[in-house]
Amino acid sequence: MALFDSAADYARYRPGIPDEAVRLLAESLADLERPTLLDLGSGTGQVPAALLPAVPRITRVDLVDPDSDMLRTATEQLRPLHGQAVVAFHAVPAESFSAPADGYQADLVTCARAFHWLDRPAALRMIDRVSMNPGSPAAGMPVSNRKRALLEEYMHGEGLVEDTMFTVLLARRVGAA
Repeated sequence: MALFDSAADYARYRPGIPDEAVRLLAESLADLERPTLLDLGSGTGQVPAALLPAVPRITRVDLVDPDSDMLRTATEQLRPLHGQAVVAFHAVPAESFSAPADGYQADLVTCARAFHWLDRPAALRMIDRVSMNPGSPAAGMPVSNRKRALLEEYMHGEGLVEDTMFTVLLARRVGAA
């Protein structure tokens, strides 16, 4: 972990998920009865921690991060929030994640502030393998003006909005236009 001395520092100093971003993500799951969330580069679990209260019908959450300390912190943070949802922690790079069971399909794939660290082509191939609508590449996701404005505000001029559609909180409901 190069930017922070510990997972506790990361959890303490990393900005949370903006309410508007949580609303956008929750809206993307509105028509699903029992959605599955796949969060790549999960860190301390900020995305699931924000989404689980907003979408209590999420039935499964898979957190993927190569840093075991981060995932331990995520475990503590999510314990009071996940209700009946199955929460699984995968201490592997996002590109190496594989479906935990036959028939697994992620309905929503998120990657907050981490996509630029990944091997993007490999990560997108993995997403296609485990997503609800294989063959619908994440790279083709249109970015609405509303989402772009949110991302630009959220990134505070870090310049990552243009080079990836996932990096901040732009999550894509896999298979949605």
